[in-house]
Order: sequence, then structure tokens, then C-alpha cells
Amino acid sequence: MNILFQYKQHLKLLIPIIVINAFGLVGLYLFLPRPLFYIEYAFVLLALIVFKNYWQSFILFIFIFIFDLFNLFSSLFLFQIGELLNSIRFIQLYHFSIQQLMAGTSFFAYLFLIGYLLKKSHPLIQSQKKLFLKILASLYLIIIFFDFLSGSNKLTEKFIEVDSSKKNIVGSFVKDYVQYFSTVSNSKIEILKDSSIGFSSFLKDTTGNQMLIVVESWGELKDAKLQKELYSWITQKFKKKGYDVSTGISKTYGSTVTAGLRELTNSKGDYGYFLNKKSAETPFRSIFDEKKLQGYETFGFHPYTGRMFFRSIWWKNLGIQNLYFREQYQLEYKIKENELNGEAHYFPSVKDEIFFDYVINKTKNTPKKFVYYLTLNSHIPYKTLGKDHDPTNLFDISKMEISDQARSQLIHIKNLLEYFSQKIESKDWDKILIVGDHMPPFLTLQDRGFYEDGKVPYLLITKH
Repeated sequence: MNILFQYKQHLKLLIPIIVINAFGLVGLYLFLPRPLFYIEYAFVLLALIVFKNYWQSFILFIFIFIFDLFNLFSSLFLFQIGELLNSIRFIQLYHFSIQQLMAGTSFFAYLFLIGYLLKKSHPLIQSQKKLFLKILASLYLIIIFFDFLSGSNKLTEKFIEVDSSKKNIVGSFVKDYVQYFSTVSNSKIEILKDSSIGFSSFLKDTTGNQMLIVVESWGELKDAKLQKELYSWITQKFKKKGYDVSTGISKTYGSTVTAGLRELTNSKGDYGYFLNKKSAETPFRSIFDEKKLQGYETFGFHPYTGRMFFRSIWWKNLGIQNLYFREQYQLEYKIKENELNGEAHYFPSVKDEIFFDYVINKTKNTPKKFVYYLTLNSHIPYKTLGKDHDPTNLFDISKMEISDQARSQLIHIKNLLEYFSQKIESKDWDKILIVGDHMPPFLTLQDRGFYEDGKVPYLLITKH
């Protein structure tokens, strides 16, 4: 009976340790570039030993959990941590779905359950302090030992060689944050070592009318054969219109905003640098500065509000002479319900195809033009079930082993590329670059594993 009682006591003391760290177990299904256990959560458990009331431990958990969520979201949605914190100011521009509101409700329900657990566990832990401490220390030491065996213990990487390709079981997000803030300044801008495809393609080329299109969440497929088939299919569309097409891969450095800096200024860093500075007045010249010197009139288009990420400000500071966002479209046209996208329900924007018609119409009478168009509707989460307009046997999206959301999102991009090929005429445009901003930030391992990390495809389309 005594052994059975001790067994039950040990089990009861294990429960708060497992539950406090349970959030990391989600990573077994979702793509979470994070360990399963974080050292910081151990302090929540230690607080149950130190303090005579449980609420100190609960408050500590809330702070650590929110910190953890920031770390998670910045990794999943390709923001640097500073970018993610800065983006909170735009929360009033988001339109949340029922599912996202339910996720918010789950967040508070989870906190309530944790609080209840800590309250119930606290008396037992107070009465069994030494035993609880032994169990806690033993558990973490065993996990760290397994990390050593696998060669992935990043906690001691200064003293032992680490295999960076392996996922650590236990880690510290405070350590990750310190490394980030010690190497990245919020206002730091850095010229790319390898010139971006947009900058290198247009910088010294003064041939005719030119257009740069950045497609939201268009990533490079990991299956090279499938990517080649997509290239082959869209290349034939443009060749029929009198164009030559070359294809390739571009590196990415983070979010959509970062992709804008990549293609427009050949740099990486924080767009905030350009909020109060014009690129013509800094060492970081934009492609628009160069195009104006070459006699081009420059345009920038985006089907969502210019208030998002202050694009109406820093795009202008990059030298764009004519800016058109959803606001400008609304002044000229009464937006109909079927003109608003239902795909990216975070952002009620004009549909990509309709806004592209707007791009063509607004620039048609300009004799020499350089146009930048940033799409939006393929943003994640993507909720509309798409229908492939021109299905092919060699690129059959319906048979790809990804989720319905991922299939529909890829169908949207394929249809959009086809739409571009239908609307772009060789008599009007001499050179067009279509490039992705970053891989689609899906949540599941299956969908994220379908794409190359840190790479996007591009099509460089030039008139015969």
C-alpha cells in the first residue's frame, strides 16, 4: 500500500509539469520551429514551491505564455520578432473570422484551466517540496541528456558542436530573443549580398514599359518536377502572346514587407527606416529612384488599404510618383460585393484580378512607365474552395498530398498567373517580372513541407 501511495503521489506531482509544458506538444502536428519544452516554463513550477500563494505562479505563466505566442507567431508567419510587435498597431485593420474568434476564446479558456490546475496542485507541492523538485530536475536533466545524445543541444552550443538541422527537445526562447536583439536593430537596413531578381533585372534596363508583380504567398515547390511543370505551363501562355520567359529561384528574408524591401531597394531590414527618410536622400536607393532618372513615370498598386504597414508613406518615400490602394479604387468605383475577395478574410481587399484590370487601365496612357503591383488574395488563411481554370495532367493540384486549403491557395495562384498572361499584351509591356514574396505560412507540417524554406519562384518575361 505504501508503494502504491508513493506512486500516486509521484503521478500527481507529474501532472502540473506535463500540463504546463503541454503547449509544446502541439508541435508534433503543427510546424512549430521550437522545442517541445522551454526552460522558462520550469520557473512557473518553481514558483509553486517558493510562494505560499498560487497566483504568483499563474501571473508568471501568463507572461511567459504570451511571450511564447509572440515567438511562435513570428516564426510561423515569417515576421521577425520586432516586426510582429510593430504590426500590432494595425490590428484594427484586420477582419477576424469566427474560427479566429473561437481561437481567442480557447486562449482564455486555456488560461483558466491552467489557473485552476495551479490552484489545485499548489497545496500538494507545498507539502512535498523536495520530492517535487527532484522530479522536476530529473525530468529536465533526462531531456537535456537526450539532446546531447542527438547532437542538438543548443543550450550549450558554445561548448559543444551542435547539429543545427536537428530540433532541440528543450530550449530557451529568452536566449533566442537576446540573440535577435543583439544582432538586429529596428532601424537597420542592409544591402543584400546577392542582388534581388527585381533590382538586378530592371536597374540598368531602359527598354520600354516595365512591370514588377510580387505575388502574395507564392512559394517554391519542394518537388522540382512539379515546379518545372508549372513553369512549363505558364511559359506557353506567355509565349503565345509574343514573350520569352526565363524562370528561377529567389531567396527570401521574411515577411511580405521584407519582400518589398528585397525587390524595391535590394536590401533587408525594417521598413520603418523609410518612414521618415526618402531613399534618394540615403545610401539605399530604390528602383523607383533609378527609373525616374531613366525617364520613367513610376506607379505603385496594392488592392488593400495603404494604411497597412504605412505603405502609403514609405512607398512614396521610395520614389513612387503615383500610388493606388483600395481607397483610390473606392473613390473611382463603387466596390461591389463580388469584387471583394473572400479568400483572405483577414483583409477585405479588391480581388487581385479586378485590381490588375485597374492597374492596366490607370497606366494605359502613360508613354514610359515602371509599375509595381503587390497582390493580396492568396494570403493565408485561405478559405475559398478554388476551381482550376485550366487543369493539366502533369500539374494536377487535386491529386497533391496537401490540405484543401493549400490546394485552393495554389489554384488561386495558378489562375492568377494565367489571368496575367491573358491581360498582358506585348504591344503595351516590354518586360515583366512576377515573383513570390515568401512561402505560404501554413500551420501544418504537411503543407509547409510541400514548399522550400526561404525560396520563392520567379518568371522573367521579355518581349521577343
